[in-house]
Parts: sequence; structure tokens; C-alpha cells
Amino acid sequence: MTRRTSLACLIALAAAAPVAGVAAGHAPTPEELRTALAPRVQQLAAAGGDVTALAARDPELAALLDSRPETTGLVTLALADPPVTVTFPAPAPSGPLVDEDLDGMPDRVRAALDAAGATLARLEDAGLREPGADLELYLLPLGSVARGWIGLDGTPVAGRGARGFVVVNIVHPAGSDAVHAATARFVARLALAGLDADAPQWWLEPSVAWFELQAAGPSLEIASAIRSRWSQPELGLQTGLARIARGNVGLLLALEDPRLAQRVLRETWSALARRAEIDSRDDVVIEALRRSTGTDVAELQARAAIRALVDGLEPTRWAAEVAEVPAGGIQTTIHAGPWGGALLSLRPDPLGAAATRLSASSSGPGWTLSLIARRHDGRWERIYGRDPAGGIELLVPWRDYERAVVVMIRDGRGSAREIELLIDDAGADALFALASVSARHLPDGSVEIAWRTGWERELFGWLVERSDAPDRPFQAIDELPAPALGSETGGAFYRLRDPA
Repeated sequence: MTRRTSLACLIALAAAAPVAGVAAGHAPTPEELRTALAPRVQQLAAAGGDVTALAARDPELAALLDSRPETTGLVTLALADPPVTVTFPAPAPSGPLVDEDLDGMPDRVRAALDAAGATLARLEDAGLREPGADLELYLLPLGSVARGWIGLDGTPVAGRGARGFVVVNIVHPAGSDAVHAATARFVARLALAGLDADAPQWWLEPSVAWFELQAAGPSLEIASAIRSRWSQPELGLQTGLARIARGNVGLLLALEDPRLAQRVLRETWSALARRAEIDSRDDVVIEALRRSTGTDVAELQARAAIRALVDGLEPTRWAAEVAEVPAGGIQTTIHAGPWGGALLSLRPDPLGAAATRLSASSSGPGWTLSLIARRHDGRWERIYGRDPAGGIELLVPWRDYERAVVVMIRDGRGSAREIELLIDDAGADALFALASVSARHLPDGSVEIAWRTGWERELFGWLVERSDAPDRPFQAIDELPAPALGSETGGAFYRLRDPA
């Protein structure tokens, strides 16, 4: 936690640790910065006030922002805890620069320092920042839209890390909470730029969002980014759109363990910092994700989508919404690029059967298909989740559920680019949902039969029969049935060997 220190003490510290000199070239004043940003209000609003994202497409603006601001007429202090050199306007008797607690600095400056200290501590815990390294923070009046940016000292050699400074809008109309969150965001962004200033946006944005969440708490902005991510899942994990990429923070939240998420961040960013020049940044992050989580990345995406649904962040757009199933059912084909996917919503047909059957198949491996359903008491359950290569059939009994969602994610290396779906009505008295069936010849000449259920209701057991030809009588493989192991809330896996 940031230590609350008197202004007199802070000024004494500033004398002992003067701020670094400004970079070569013109040092823009706050007024010049506001003037430069004013014609770009609409673009800034579209970027969520993140001037860094805007400057990436505007070389003239980028050149201005990479120069440290002019500090004449501002207060500059050097703190030991947190290790921050901060520049800000003097307190005012009213308005956004008021000092209600009379500690010698505007209350919003205190909020920013609290956020900076919390973010630096988490970065150091994750091994992503050198302990005790000084941070340059400029808290300036920048109008009503801009949130802030980071400035980098020169162009990184071979795209690696770079040092720099952080600028945050101290007068943003959303108040101290906005200043707190923006400071956490840009402090994290600068620290990660110190490891790889050209890291893939699809991993930079969620990494920054995770540190912002840890330091500043949940926000409507991040929740909206997660919703946007799953409203356009076909764009895929490696999207180049900053807002959609920010929603990838759901992958870290789906781990359900902040310590594991912190380890994943450490391993992915460390891998970027030490990668060979010939290695693809995208591939480096994907492999580090897989290694550090112990989970396939497509499955991790499915978990992120499921968590968003369970948290109430439903997409604003679905691949399809099915509430009425016509005679003959509904057939559809889902296409997706690498790491892309689709979400499909199922609801009971008021005039239809008491259950909906979903059949899915793909021409090869490479998809993760998950079916989750919400019970009448509001609890979500995952009925099925695996690769549907070879075909599956699932049943949603509306007696037990009021809503279902199909989450489909394509693996980045998968060979099958599409998945075929058939949705139709099913009878009301089905006793089980068959998830998968397979058979294979073993080297000794026998046949192994395996099947998995999504759920089972009042079953005693399974009797498997075989025949030499479709038109000949069937005979049981075993005299006694295989005991049923599933339940209404979860299926089971079965395997049987036919020696004949």
C-alpha cells in the first residue's frame, strides 16, 4: 500500500532525487498537448481514450507524445514508496484538482499514486519489472476524453524492450476512479514495453487489462471488452483490434487462480523477451500459454467464453439463435479461421418437443465444441466439451434446462476449417444423451468399443450387441450389462472389448 507522506517530506525527497532531464527536442506544454488532441476527439473516443493506440496510427502525434512534457509551473516530486517521480498541477480550491484531505496534493494525484504503487508491486511479484526501478509519471490536465499514454525513449533495437514514461489525464470527467484505472493501465503497459515494445497486440492488451483489474478492481470497460470479444469470436484469438484483443483477458480470468495467471504472464512475457529473432511472436506466446497452463489454447478459449456467459456477459451477437425448430430440423455450417469460433444460442420451442438434439461433425481434428446449459435454478452446467471429429450427438432436455449455448473454437493448427451442425426436436422420454461412440481394431484382432454420455437418467446398464451384417441377428457381447455410471447432472465414459 502507498505510504501517505506529507508534502514537505516529499519536497525534501525531490531535492535528493531530481527528475531526469527531458528528451532532446521540443517539450510540449499541457496546453500544446490539449491542442494537439482536440481535433482527434472522435478517434480518441473510439479508442477508449487510449492515446497510445491513436498515436500508433498517427506519426505526427506520436512524435509529440514521445517527448517528455514541459514541467514549468507544475509540481515535481520524487517518492521512495512507491518509487515514482510524479509531476502534477498545484492543488485548486475546487474542481478536479481539489485537495480535500489537505495533504498537499490533489486527491486525484493520491489516487494515481496508489494505483501506481499497487501495479508496480504486482509487476514485481510476477517478475516483470526490476524491484525499486523508478517510474516517471506525469499527471496533466488533458481535456475530457483522453485517458493517457506511454512515451518510449527511442526505437527499440530489433523490436525489444524500451524505457519511457507515463502520462495520465488528471482532469478526466469520470473522476478519481478513472484516474486510478488509467494509471494502472499505463504503468503496466510501460513495464511490458520494457520487455518487448512490439509484442502482439492480442496478448499485450489482455496482459495490461489483467494488471489493471488487480490494481483497480472490476470495471464496466473491461467487462464490455470481454462481451465484445465473444460477440465477434470469428475474429479469433489473434485479432488486431485493440478493444476485441482486450477481451482476451478472459483467458487469464478463466484460470480461476490469480497466482496461476501471474505465472502465465511471467512465462509468456519472459519468452517474448528472450525469443530468437527468427521466432514468430505469435507462436512464442501460444507455446508459452500451452506450457504454463497445461491446457490446449482452444480449450482455454472455450473456458473463457463459458466464464463470460456464467458471469452474465452474454454476446450482443450470436452465430445463430434457435428457439423454434422446423420440421426436418436446422442444418448449418460454421466456418472459422485459426483460433476463431462461434457461439450458438438454444432455447426451448414453446410449441415443440421437450428436448432438442444437436448433432455435430467435422472433417478432421482441430475443433473444441462445448455445450453448456442453464438449469431452472440459474446454475450453468457444462454437458460436453471435446473435439467432435468423427461426429457427436447431444440432447438438451428442457425439463431440466431453460437455456443452452454451444461454444465452438477452432484450433490454430487444426486441419478442419468448418463444422457441420444439425439441430432438431427429440422425444420427451429420452433416458440419456450420447456424446460420442467409437470403435477400433486392436493388434490382437479384437475390437474396442468406447462411448461417452452427456447425462443419464434412471439407467441400470448398457448391453452391447454385434452382428456380422446389418441384416443378420444381433448377439450380446457380454451376458451381463455394463453398469450405468452416469447421472442426470453428468455422464460417464465406457470402454468394452469384443474378442470375436
